[in-house]
Amino acid sequence: MTAFDTAFSLLKMPIDSDSIRYDRKNDRWKADFYDPDTHERLPMQANMYEGDDSTAGMPSIEGSIMGLGEDDPQRTHAFAERQGDDHYGNPSSKYQIKDVWTRNPHQRKGYAKALYDLIAYALSNRKEDYDLVGDSMQSAEAYEMWQKYGEYGSWPKDGGMA
Repeated sequence: MTAFDTAFSLLKMPIDSDSIRYDRKNDRWKADFYDPDTHERLPMQANMYEGDDSTAGMPSIEGSIMGLGEDDPQRTHAFAERQGDDHYGNPSSKYQIKDVWTRNPHQRKGYAKALYDLIAYALSNRKEDYDLVGDSMQSAEAYEMWQKYGEYGSWPKDGGMA
């Protein structure tokens, strides 16, 4: 990525970087998403789960960009879980995307990318530094996005927010 590409991506970045905040009590990152077409500011969040019965024992992270009310539910959702230990029993430093979707009228507007950006940022700000990696079973669109933005198989840790 050239310096121009980096500067241009920051100018059109849909996350308001000044809105990023951490809710320590709930282990949740929050930010505001800016829809480039409608100019709406939408709440987004990434919730960490340490691995209890609700997550089948695996540490995970779940993110969403919400709509503007009951008639406008979640617009984008993503879920990733920490990969299993290596063959020596060492915990993995990678979280793998397992599920992501964006409602049809909001696709190809940067929603999923912004959610990946927030999730990668949240993972890189843990006590342990984690990478966000793609799943081997991806849609053509997801594969294209990972090829465009993923660095060496993992999502950029600063999510363009540094």
